[in-house]
Amino acid sequence: MNMRLRSHVDGYQKVAPPRYESNDAQKTKASIFTQNVMIVVLPGFPLTELAACLDIFASANNFLQGLAYNPTVTSEQGGSICSVSNLAVETKCAGAFDGIADYLVCVGCQPTEINRQAIRRIVVSKRRFARSIFALSTVVDMLTDLNVLDQTEVSAQWQYKSQATEFATKTNQKTKTNQKLFHNSKGIVTCAGFLATFDVLLHSIANDHGWSFAGRISDHLIKDGLRYENSPQRRPLEQRTGTKHKGLIAAVSVIEENLASPVPLSEVARIAGYSVRQLERQFQRHYGISPGRYYMSRRVTRAKAQIEQTTMSIIEVSMANGFGTPSHFARYFSRHFGISPHVLRNTCLVKAPPS
Repeated sequence: MNMRLRSHVDGYQKVAPPRYESNDAQKTKASIFTQNVMIVVLPGFPLTELAACLDIFASANNFLQGLAYNPTVTSEQGGSICSVSNLAVETKCAGAFDGIADYLVCVGCQPTEINRQAIRRIVVSKRRFARSIFALSTVVDMLTDLNVLDQTEVSAQWQYKSQATEFATKTNQKTKTNQKLFHNSKGIVTCAGFLATFDVLLHSIANDHGWSFAGRISDHLIKDGLRYENSPQRRPLEQRTGTKHKGLIAAVSVIEENLASPVPLSEVARIAGYSVRQLERQFQRHYGISPGRYYMSRRVTRAKAQIEQTTMSIIEVSMANGFGTPSHFARYFSRHFGISPHVLRNTCLVKAPPS
């Protein structure tokens, strides 16, 4: 599907929320001023993040009955940009964006080398004119790799946390990564992206117009409250593992936290309070496979995501998931997925959305 969506800076009157004014709204309306929002999209961007930006700012404008937020969707060259879902959006050239961007929002994108350099050029050229910079999902990892953010701590999406840490180590940065929804440091906000985009932007609107106002926008969007900065990105481990068995949860937790540096199963069993034989029985009972095969499955599954969604080389992916040599990695990967890592990477490059 290749629909073309056009961004309308002044087209927010189409679906107006109910018009009612609390004391907060009356105070805000009296002192309303327009803030410019520059939204940057690049090929392979997730529609969820762009929609969150546009819908939240549109709702705020409708509630305030004025243009409090003036969003412009841009890309490096302008024109039609294709999302990861293959829907195209019309953009303006980022270089033509004049003046101060109160919000510079960099939406996640496919982490190709072309996109990495494009987002670097845009952020470097616009950062001194921006009051707040928001880096979402994959952009966090790309800007960390390029040493653009210059932050001591960033919120990296859980799937890419180890990658952002590796980038920081490789470039001798003292950057810690966390798995919070978002992290704000000196006007630079890093965010896990996707649905967390709603939360981080609602928090920013709360800073501008109050928590009650942000809460009404959340209600209008049928969103179940505002999650806080320190909220976890993932469901509790007992929900993800499908069990409430404390020993098994402890074992899975050790495995999840040590995908890059696998620990012996005897150590996993000890931490979980089992013997190795008991650990094997628990995994067979709940997952139908041995703990060793479960461990390997988690490592190659994360490796597959990194091949498909990052610019890490096959060697880097291999090392990041605890494989001693690329050939060892390729053998297990091919056995698990029926395709070699290099063939998968080439397939992803062929399927990259056009700019």
